[in-house]
Amino acid sequence: MKNVFIKKKKKFEVSLLKLKNITQEYISSLKSSNFIINPNYTIKDQKNYIRKIRKAKNVMLEITHKKKIVATSGFEKNKKGKIFQGILIIDKKFRKKGFAKFFIFQSLLYFNRLKGINIFYAGIDKNNLSSIHAFKKAGYKLQNKKSNDFKINLKNYLN
Repeated sequence: MKNVFIKKKKKFEVSLLKLKNITQEYISSLKSSNFIINPNYTIKDQKNYIRKIRKAKNVMLEITHKKKIVATSGFEKNKKGKIFQGILIIDKKFRKKGFAKFFIFQSLLYFNRLKGINIFYAGIDKNNLSSIHAFKKAGYKLQNKKSNDFKINLKNYLN
């Protein structure tokens, strides 16, 4: 299953992350975004991480443009059963241009169709102002000031 959408005359597809699409550029982006601190982290390490995510029944999506991953979005269930979303814009050409909110929302729609879930959360570091801005633009609302958790209910956006 995939979801296709167009933004600024560019065609994007959202689908489950394919291990074959994890490239060195993908790993370099994770490192430069401080998602990974270990300088020796490899493609094999990331593929093993994705396998663990799948085994735990969590979901990792890829957003592609011209068959190249430009962003990923992960959905993880915490111990209380809440589904948290995260996103990483891998291709720097798509950063700070308004794409993040569309990637966030399109990933939500895909996950909703996949699992039938409407309520999602995002825990965002208070210093990550660009992520806070993107999640708010996508429809998330601040739920808990202390933990800086945001929440969205897709029922408010779907017919």
